[in-house]
This record gives sequence, C-alpha cells and structure tokens, in this order.
Amino acid sequence: MTRVYRDQYDYHGAVHERGYPRDDVLIGPQAAALRAAARRQLGVADDQALVLYAPTWRDNQAVRARAAGSADLLDLARAARRLGPGFVLALRGHRFHQTSLPPPHPDAAPVLDVTEHPEINDLILACDAAVLDYSSLRFDLALVRRPMVFLVPDLAEYAATTRGFLYPFEESAPGPLVTDTDGAVAALVDLPSLRGRTDAALTEFNARFHAEQDAHASRRVVDLLLAGPLAPRDDAAPGRDAR
Repeated sequence: MTRVYRDQYDYHGAVHERGYPRDDVLIGPQAAALRAAARRQLGVADDQALVLYAPTWRDNQAVRARAAGSADLLDLARAARRLGPGFVLALRGHRFHQTSLPPPHPDAAPVLDVTEHPEINDLILACDAAVLDYSSLRFDLALVRRPMVFLVPDLAEYAATTRGFLYPFEESAPGPLVTDTDGAVAALVDLPSLRGRTDAALTEFNARFHAEQDAHASRRVVDLLLAGPLAPRDDAAPGRDAR
C-alpha cells in the first residue's frame, strides 16, 4: 500500500508501516471466543460448515449511482442443494447490491443474508471457507487461514474493462480459480481436501502480505501517535519505501 499510495495518489509524505489494526482481533487471544459467539448468533451448529459468499462491486452491473442488481454469479439455490444441510451459506453482498435468497429446503444448506451484519470480523471468524471474486476480504481471510475459492468467470473482462488491478490478480488469490457454481461446490464439498490444497499458498501469501500482522498493530499505532509529530521512518526493512 505504501507503493500504491505514492503511485496512485501522488503522496510524498511520511509512511509508517505498523500493520493493520482492524485485523488484530482476528488473531488475538479472543478470536476463538468471538468465533463461537458469532456462530451462535448466526445459528450455525457445531457440525455445520459455514461458507461465506462475498462478491464485490462491479461497475458494469450498476443500475444507478450506488446501486446494482443481485450478486448472482454463485447460484445459491444450486449450491445449497448440492452442499446439503451439513453446510450453511452466508451471503455478504456489497452494500450497494440488491440481495435475494432461495426458499429454504430441508435437504439443502440453509442460506443466510448477512449483508447488513454490523461487524465483518464476526463473519471472517465464524466461517470455515469462503467463495470470493475480487474482494479485499481475501487478505483478512488468509490471515485466519480460511480456505478460499475464487469464482471469477469474468476475470478477463474485469481486468481489461471493468476495474482492473493494481497488480496481477492471480498473485493475490491463494486458492483455486473457478468459473461456475459447480466448480465452486466441487472445491467446497470436501473441505479437508481444500484446506490441504491451499495451505502452502496461504503460507506464502501471509509471508508476503502480513509480515507486520501479529495482533499488536493497534498498540504500535497508538504508541506512534502518542509519541508526537509523525516523521519519516528510518527503521523500515530493506527494500521498503519509507519516505
């Protein structure tokens, strides 16, 4: 982000890399208790696997300013039937998306709309896996080592004409890329296998992006602010732009 802010916003002031305070809770000592509480609140049983589906905003689907149609790349009804009641699907739509859920069925996974849930960290901790596309939630989910499946049938279009990327998407997607609901379900239905397939990628991802994440970023930021006027860092790791 240091490089991105300089490149994209022409920012030349001080940068102090101290980690991401919002994520402290995800790996702190209270994480297990928060996960259990969130699952109780959502009604997820101990023997059910919670899959978070969190599609991102697409400019080309906007119907007006700050509004878009349903996020329907994942066919929730089909996924729920194929996964069965041992799973729970939780839809976290972008706040500008319309959302709609399939009717409940006793032989299908329950489907929840958690778009308005007030705390995203609850959902990150509560879930056992996630279906994403280009959402930045992959960074938070990687930190807690949740296996992810990337449903990206429009990858070429998104990269070329919709929004594009600051760096190649595949370099920051630590999980299988699939193009349809059946591909996502095939990856999810055997979660132990998916965890095994993505474990090394998550380790590499966290080494690259989360070197400062140790549950103490908030303390470091507060200490920095209390120390007085911010000045350029002189103690940045080699290779980092710390102007």
